[in-house]
Amino acid sequence: MLLKIFEVLLFAVAITIIMAWGNIKKQRQAEELGLKLVKRCEQKVLKAFNRNNFMNQSELLEEITGEKASLFWSRKKAVLDDPKVVLDAILVDLLNKGWIVEGKQKTFTWVKEEE
Repeated sequence: MLLKIFEVLLFAVAITIIMAWGNIKKQRQAEELGLKLVKRCEQKVLKAFNRNNFMNQSELLEEITGEKASLFWSRKKAVLDDPKVVLDAILVDLLNKGWIVEGKQKTFTWVKEEE
């Protein structure tokens, strides 16, 4: 009898932990979608610079326009509404890292590391 009560309590604790984890994931879903969308855009910008070392801002905007991101456990998707804001943040980050150099009229050059 005591063993059955212990099993029921253990089961209740496990269900409570799973439900709490689900609620936390649901609360942080928008933040995770935004971060994943920015990361995907950054990867697209880096791939564009790998193809062409010299690009202007309008070419980079075309690369990330219409980008989408989703989480595998959710039906919700994040769609990039304002690519200019995201691109500006990505370019500032890349400039701070020293990976690109800004030129005249919003042009950017990829700085390749010498091996």
